[in-house]
Amino acid sequence: MPARPSPATVRAKRKEIARRYAKRRAKATKPQFAAIRIAELNRLYRSRYGRIGEAICELPNDETGRSLVVIVALHLIRLAG
Repeated sequence: MPARPSPATVRAKRKEIARRYAKRRAKATKPQFAAIRIAELNRLYRSRYGRIGEAICELPNDETGRSLVVIVALHLIRLAG
């Protein structure tokens, strides 16, 4: 049976583990709300106005379509930071 490490060694190991996890947490990024919202808007627009190509839908050429484009544009601005 191996000898038990000293309390000082255990504290040092725990401190090292905490430091590593803190570094990993600092690097992790949260998903951007704007990106999630743009994906939701794309799904909504495709379901309402149909699909032309792989991911493109044609919005109506009237006030409604222009307001929908403005909504997406405002979310794209948020993505730029």
